[in-house]
Amino acid sequence: MALWGCGLPVDSLPADTKEVGVEAVFDAQWIAVDGEDDVALIGVTMPDQPRRGECYAAEALQRLEELLPEGRTIYLEEDELDHSEDDTLERRLRYVWIEQPDGGYDLLNLMLVREGAAVVAITPPNERCAGDLRAAQQEAIAAGAGLWGACA
Repeated sequence: MALWGCGLPVDSLPADTKEVGVEAVFDAQWIAVDGEDDVALIGVTMPDQPRRGECYAAEALQRLEELLPEGRTIYLEEDELDHSEDDTLERRLRYVWIEQPDGGYDLLNLMLVREGAAVVAITPPNERCAGDLRAAQQEAIAAGAGLWGACA
């Protein structure tokens, strides 16, 4: 396993992560967690309008719900900019780390891009993992993973 970084997996979490429990996944853009405002994933966007026929929205939501069931412990990490002060929806932009059964931790944001369930959406200055996210997206596109194979 790798040492700490944006890649997958890592042996230990960054020092500034905060442990929280998942309360609910509202849609592919919003996660409710214990003791925080709603959380949005840094560096990615996901299709989130299945009722409007948005391609791969139902699958993206299902995958996020599988990875983040109610009660699961996750670890939140900030980057440079937290939009909560300017955002009327009071969301917190975070990297979300999840523990794997065999030990080690995966960056959920990156996992979803690699699987083709999310698309890279970098918002400066939140760019620490931008290179890894972009590389993962190129791999997903080349493999036709997730939405890259399902959506024209």
